[in-house]
Amino acid sequence: MFITGTMIERLHRWGGLLADVIYPRDCLHCGELVDSSECEYLCVRCEARLDWIQGNFCDSCGYPYVGIGANQSCSHCELLNPAFERGRCCLLHREVGASLVKALKYHRGRYVKGDLQRIAKKVPGLDAFVRGTVLVPVPLNRTRERERGFNQSLFIARAWAEVLPVVGVEPILERVRWTGTQTQLERKERMRNVKNAFRLKENTSLIADLTYTIIDDVFTTGSTLNECSRVLRANGVQHLRVLALAHG
Repeated sequence: MFITGTMIERLHRWGGLLADVIYPRDCLHCGELVDSSECEYLCVRCEARLDWIQGNFCDSCGYPYVGIGANQSCSHCELLNPAFERGRCCLLHREVGASLVKALKYHRGRYVKGDLQRIAKKVPGLDAFVRGTVLVPVPLNRTRERERGFNQSLFIARAWAEVLPVVGVEPILERVRWTGTQTQLERKERMRNVKNAFRLKENTSLIADLTYTIIDDVFTTGSTLNECSRVLRANGVQHLRVLALAHG
């Protein structure tokens, strides 16, 4: 019998530690048994291989760079012309980090909630970055959301709101047209593809002097996050940031 992550999540909720006895957890990256790890679905070796973003990083997208001095913009953001003020990412979208995102997006991986929260708490300076802000998840197309069973950006935002000092989570944006997958698109194509793809939900009230932080799973070119930022900016938001789990 194949045991899905959702089934294990329910067993944990109902039976606590009994689930680990009946169905021991496997590492979502290497498949080895998870034992003595701080994470629930990453073994000790794979947890140690997470590519944390720390030290010097780009102010716009959070991508790390080697050098001395204040944080600055990087080559990833040359064409972006960000509508937001600052951006952060927790991990690089490589190996273990990529496996975590894959489990979340394509394997209905709501069972990784605890690991998402552990990651957020371990990122240096993330508490200060989001303190007092409103988290706004990037919306999914309704068809894609039905296929996946949930919006992973909303899931991440709600998980992080439980452990970070934020005002709350407000899913106030919606997609107005199908954009398809952007995986194979080049930077300029991505920018064109998401142009005018989002809008503010009806009867939404925004507080101009609050800081809004837009949440996504992966920052690749920043096109999606930037287009969402443009919508909020056009509706009077003065302070905007973006935050993603991983940088692609």
